[in-house]
Amino acid sequence: GWLVRNDFQAAIQGIHVVPQLLLCILLADLMQYWTHRAYHEVPSLWKFHAVHHSAKTMDWLAGSRMHVLELFVTRIAVLGPLFVFGFSKQVMDLYIIIVGFQAVFNHANVHLPWGPLRHVLVTPDFHHWHHASDKEAIDKNYAAHYAFLDRLFGTDIKNPSRQFPAKYGVVGTHMPDGFVNQQLAPFKQLWKKATKKATSVAKVWVEPTGGACPTSHPVKAKISSKIFHLPGMANYERTNPDRCYADAASAETDGLRAAKR
Repeated sequence: GWLVRNDFQAAIQGIHVVPQLLLCILLADLMQYWTHRAYHEVPSLWKFHAVHHSAKTMDWLAGSRMHVLELFVTRIAVLGPLFVFGFSKQVMDLYIIIVGFQAVFNHANVHLPWGPLRHVLVTPDFHHWHHASDKEAIDKNYAAHYAFLDRLFGTDIKNPSRQFPAKYGVVGTHMPDGFVNQQLAPFKQLWKKATKKATSVAKVWVEPTGGACPTSHPVKAKISSKIFHLPGMANYERTNPDRCYADAASAETDGLRAAKR
């Protein structure tokens, strides 16, 4: 296809294995960074990514807690560009080993003196803060391999208050326990939001309070007689409404007609 050029892929494969591997990891991490950031900043995507962040304690297994849909989307977003670039089989094999190791290692409770490497590579110290529910850590440290990407894009935690966070977990989003419940939770949340929005759009009237209509919905409607009274009409004040509409057009849409007086 037009995305795959043999001469371009041959040039990539002609690079020595070490710099080619570093380039492969950089490309993968750039794709992962922006995909990961979208999961946090797009509300509908966050509902799926929240499954990964639902772990309240961190250990090496936390990296495996993920929504199946997110797993597929992320793999396609990352591996697709790697295929287009055409990295050698040896490099791809090494990348798979590295990404598998970091997925486990960066979630583990490992305390080591990283020195200057902490500014270049993602370490457990770096990634633990991404999972923190501390205010200073919300939507920070997105990178999976190269820590300098967050510094480049302004999403790094520059001076964490301590080595590891005090608490982990999801902030502001309820996530149930259990694999099946967590896989279903995002769909239930999206369905609830969609039906609520549809109901609010369809319902152009509100209930009266104490026989009066609020100023936002001043049109008084009598469902039994299928008429509505506008403010200023002779019988407006004495009418005890069944519904209150925002305007005459909304009442007419529901099949009501204006009172003669």
